[in-house]
Amino acid sequence: MTKREAARQLAARTAIEVGTVGVGLAVAGPAGALGAAFIKPALELVAVRDRRGLRNVERPVEAITESTGLSAGEIEAWAKSKDGRLMLTTGAIQAAYGTMYDHKVAALAAVLTENLQDDARLDPTPFS
Repeated sequence: MTKREAARQLAARTAIEVGTVGVGLAVAGPAGALGAAFIKPALELVAVRDRRGLRNVERPVEAITESTGLSAGEIEAWAKSKDGRLMLTTGAIQAAYGTMYDHKVAALAAVLTENLQDDARLDPTPFS
């Protein structure tokens, strides 16, 4: 684990501790602060899951920028320019965020890259 990752984890754990105790104290006084301590492990699990999901979302974006030479802003502009692009991109991002499988994240990155290079794949009526 790098120093940066360790610092992020420490900050997340600290925020969770302070946040749960603070909320418990504000809502129900000292007894609430004690009760909030029971919530802390659940919030830590959510934080772990969020970190994984954010890493999963970063990977397809990095793969696309490397393979196409486009910036993240250019990819965003491309995605927003048509409904089909927006649906594909946001669907892939949501799927990447929610998966535990590295091969699925890689496949989503490949699909986005292929469609970024060839919009005909997104056209729902190519023979009209």
